[in-house]
Amino acid sequence: MKTIKLIDIYIQAILIVIFVVLSLIKKTDTFLIGYFAVGIVQLISALVHILLRWKVQNSPRYLYSYGILLLIIISCLCVIIPNILFIVAYLLLFLAPILALIYVAICMYEIKLMNQRPLALLK
Repeated sequence: MKTIKLIDIYIQAILIVIFVVLSLIKKTDTFLIGYFAVGIVQLISALVHILLRWKVQNSPRYLYSYGILLLIIISCLCVIIPNILFIVAYLLLFLAPILALIYVAICMYEIKLMNQRPLALLK
């Protein structure tokens, strides 16, 4: 599990850095491609954690998972209430990069906890 989490963190961090640099160099649609690439990788990672029940309960990942679920529900409401589509899309445009960084921080925190000795967790 630790190996998978490390690979996950490296893939996410590398994707974020590559697409930020490419977005600054090329002023085309690179930002949107990176936006969706990082988002899909993180969504897959979050789903794997939830489906395999990798200590999701009582962790920052638990709150993150419910926050993402809330965003998905709100996004689905845009189909029913098209008037809020612009507001939700605008919100997600700025919120998603912040959530991506938070997700990488959560993954790094979990790796830090996994690397601690068992007695250090008894505090």
